[in-house]
Amino acid sequence: MALAVADPAESAAFCIAYLQCTEREVPDPALSRRGIKWVCLPGQVGVAGELHFIPCNIDKDLELLGGVDLNNDGVVSGDELVTLTQQWFKNMVDQLDEDMKVWTVYCNTHCAWYVEDLTPVVLSLQKGGVPFFGPTLRADGVHQLYVAVPAHHYVEIDSNVYNAAASGVPARPWSDVAGKGAKERGMA
Repeated sequence: MALAVADPAESAAFCIAYLQCTEREVPDPALSRRGIKWVCLPGQVGVAGELHFIPCNIDKDLELLGGVDLNNDGVVSGDELVTLTQQWFKNMVDQLDEDMKVWTVYCNTHCAWYVEDLTPVVLSLQKGGVPFFGPTLRADGVHQLYVAVPAHHYVEIDSNVYNAAASGVPARPWSDVAGKGAKERGMA
């Protein structure tokens, strides 16, 4: 999966440090000169998949002007009108997901992969002070964790193995963390 990011080296380093990815050399020198970075997902190289981080500031951009109707008058104008940039989007998503504490519509678009044991990923994120959502426990027994790679691309890491006692973070069922049930409990 290719992701446009502000700093490909930062995004690749994040995935290597916290998500059990490994660095992969970009095989085309022209792509490498553009600042593109690749990482392999956990598992067998060539089988598990890759993430390709592409700098968002090197290709043509539209620099759109837009905004949000903050005063609910049905018109976007005045201070509500801003240039829509990567930083604007990042700030908006940070406000919405409350630093990965709340499931938002933006979390729905993500890539996912499986690891042997989710516990080391959780412990690594905790040690680094990196916010994450979860772990959740799917009805089929799979534990899921969500984290935002720098530039706010969400990734999901799944595993059948998770030791909540080691991390101190229990896995919660989806009915408790998202949707109507979570809203009723003040969780969303």
